[in-house]
Amino acid sequence: LSTCGCQTAPLQLVRLGMFPNTPSKPTLAIDFRVLSLASNLFKRLTPNSTAWCEALDDFFKQMRYQFATDDPLRRWFAMAIHWFAVLRLAVESHVDRVIECAQPARMSTPVAGTSSEDAVPLDTSPVIASHSYSRTQVSPYLQSRCALCFPETFSHSTSSPDVIVCLDACFTQKRANNTRQAAGEDPPNPTASFFVPECVVKEIQEWVAQQREPRTGTRGRQHEDDDNIEAGMKVPASSLEACGSSFKAADETREKASTCFFADTGLMALVCRHDRVLWFCNMTSAGERQYYALALLEMLLRHVPGTTRVGLLYDIACQLERSARKWGLLSDEVLARMEFGVSVFHAYGHQWPCQVVYHPCKRIGFGLSDGEGCERLWSALRFLISILRVSGMHQRRFVLDDQVRFLDAKAMISSGTWLRNKWKGCQEKKTVALDVLRECATPVGVLRGEWNSQVLSQTRPYPVRAYLARVDAAVARALELEKTMNARGTQVTHLEQQLRAGLNSDVLDIGVMLKDARESHKLAIAALQQCLGTMGAPARRRLQQRKLDVYMQVRIEALSALTRIRERARGRKFQLERMKDSYRSSANVPAENHLMTHIESSVKRGEPSLKRLVDRYNQLCMDIRSLISKRRAPARAVVPPLITAQQVFNLDVDNDIWQNTGLDDSSLAPPAWLSNDSVRRGIRAMLEVDRCNEEEARLLVERCRLQDWIKEQWQHLKRAEAGTGANEVYFITRRKEHVARLYTEWEPLVRDIPCDEGSSWGLDPGEVRD
Repeated sequence: LSTCGCQTAPLQLVRLGMFPNTPSKPTLAIDFRVLSLASNLFKRLTPNSTAWCEALDDFFKQMRYQFATDDPLRRWFAMAIHWFAVLRLAVESHVDRVIECAQPARMSTPVAGTSSEDAVPLDTSPVIASHSYSRTQVSPYLQSRCALCFPETFSHSTSSPDVIVCLDACFTQKRANNTRQAAGEDPPNPTASFFVPECVVKEIQEWVAQQREPRTGTRGRQHEDDDNIEAGMKVPASSLEACGSSFKAADETREKASTCFFADTGLMALVCRHDRVLWFCNMTSAGERQYYALALLEMLLRHVPGTTRVGLLYDIACQLERSARKWGLLSDEVLARMEFGVSVFHAYGHQWPCQVVYHPCKRIGFGLSDGEGCERLWSALRFLISILRVSGMHQRRFVLDDQVRFLDAKAMISSGTWLRNKWKGCQEKKTVALDVLRECATPVGVLRGEWNSQVLSQTRPYPVRAYLARVDAAVARALELEKTMNARGTQVTHLEQQLRAGLNSDVLDIGVMLKDARESHKLAIAALQQCLGTMGAPARRRLQQRKLDVYMQVRIEALSALTRIRERARGRKFQLERMKDSYRSSANVPAENHLMTHIESSVKRGEPSLKRLVDRYNQLCMDIRSLISKRRAPARAVVPPLITAQQVFNLDVDNDIWQNTGLDDSSLAPPAWLSNDSVRRGIRAMLEVDRCNEEEARLLVERCRLQDWIKEQWQHLKRAEAGTGANEVYFITRRKEHVARLYTEWEPLVRDIPCDEGSSWGLDPGEVRD
């Protein structure tokens, strides 16, 4: 090429359809079509430029083309494909600005959808702690993220949140410390990012630390034996503490990734109910800190009007709400328009009172949203784990942002299919639930009253619950030790009888076994005496009552067995979740594969003992039934329902495993919601119908928003096409073709879903054909 100041080499190469690897003195030029092919491939496979270049080098050698040096392509190709992607994003941003400038002036001031930082206020106080909001419309950034969730303004519902989002953390998306990599090899990228700005994360971190500082003159701590419902909460403190101990995510001090080996320890994401990423938060701490979740919530509140009601689904939403109320991490105005719920697939780890309040299938407003959008996101990003583990900071963020844009494009095309499938699934579930309601033959008003009574009863705190629990635990321990002592004594007696009768020829073996049995018997007696010595007078009286009352003794043993079944089933489920979340299992990592094999074998080894425990519990239930039939139990005693191993393995929210039916004092005069199977089925069906009605209403709104979005985009593009120069017309035309394709894809799929907007989508048939 002949170059000069006016005709530089990169400019001439671009005119020829070639992209240079550097903006000055390029050494390699690659056809735009090849770069486009590689870019599309790297969105579906691990973006490995080294493998691509090695394959290309071998291909050239087979064609008898030889490069002068070894490995001449890798670095040049990596630079070219990266800046080619940056150029395409810059073009898209320029076209967005051209389209926006061609529209009539709007009241919302931020520039449309160029960055998630556009709507960040200039004041220094966090929005989550403030008491006033200046925004009156949804930011253009959020409107560009998901048209189904974020219109320009919300039409507020009286019962459901305006928008439903979910968040979750992932500690497999780490980035290792790379001391050999110089800062100049990983320059910042001039592109918009989905990551929360570090200044916002730092601001929220300092705010949380400030709020959690010890305060003088505060109210004294309540007695440790007391159980209560804390201010603003609906679940007893004892249940919340048990939930916190069940989840690793609730333990902020637990190390999940070493900060010695990893500069970035993971990601936390906030996604809408259509699995569209709203923001990423880069995590640098060893554990899952609450300020990451609050930073994501801060960004959301900065981009929505101050009257927006937000439904948040999170694995440990109960702990987040408790901390927010306890330490004042969220202002009263924010809490008043927040609805917290736990993710469906992780609800099993929560105590039953917590599930009654926070499970989205039980809580008003969430419809059929499951809160597992982040899990699906992590699954879609898992093929990037290995390559991003050794990348630079800016390159890691750029690749993740680019992959999110690719997932956005796929989700955009399938929006019509998503709406149709959700609508059909909602109608099918509603039909089945209505059939159950008709079979129940109990008025819905009665069922709703029974459900309210159930929630009130099962979330009621007991003033001395902790004290009574310790007494019951001591009694159960004493009964268990006494049972062990009797079993050891029976074994000693049996061996002594064998020795006296001479039934066994090997007298020496019998003598050794008898000696061991007597030693075990002595140890059991000593353990029982030690337990009795540490028991107080109330526990001793309770023990004597239990020993005289066979029914109460069997009932306590059955309740203890059911409690162990729950704990074992939760542990099994957590192990299975760990296996499912091990996204590196397909990466042929020996240590990880060995760990997963160990977990799998551990789960399989534990299944027989869990089944035996279920059989033991069922046998105790049969014993209770026998005692009731023989009138050796209280007059209003209820037989506990039997459970199956499949129920234990599934841990469904409506299984009998969560109920203490017939195993506590409240069962002596059981209400209909506890003892009447027809009423219980009716309550479940009623809640299912309620959730389906909420989902149906939300889907109808989203159906109209989909049609409005097509109309609005088409009008914007027509105005831009009429008011721009020839340089941008090509890109505007491409946008119009894309919108027309979306219309032809969506319209047949959602045609059967009712919509108040009529049948017009804003496109003429001739325009669609063109």
